[in-house]
Amino acid sequence: MTENCVECETAEEAKKQEYCRMDPDCGFYEPLKGEGKVETYTRIRKRHLCNSCNSPATRRLTFLLLNSRRNPASAGYGGDDISRCSDYEIFACEDCKGKVRRSPPHGHDWCSTYPLDRFPHMGLYWEKVKDD
Repeated sequence: MTENCVECETAEEAKKQEYCRMDPDCGFYEPLKGEGKVETYTRIRKRHLCNSCNSPATRRLTFLLLNSRRNPASAGYGGDDISRCSDYEIFACEDCKGKVRRSPPHGHDWCSTYPLDRFPHMGLYWEKVKDD
């Protein structure tokens, strides 16, 4: 018991004392459903594929909403250097990168293109393989 805990004789008395129910050392502690549960699983790191042709991506193209500096819904809102901001991203291979850049998603404008050989963490994602 902690210094705040009152010696309660019954669960009814403990329910009146909020800190008794929150103190794991108290005999009347009420754990939440799922508290203490341990999960283990295996993940594999995979490379993103080109959105157009499904070949391995070599570029990450980012797009911002139109008028992003004045648009509160945009990640670039109020920013000075917004070259690293992104509201939408598309992965492309070497052959498709120009086509993707020239046809941005509706309501967006191109922002930056990142080569994945220089920024590999941007082109990878985790996929859950199995539960242990």
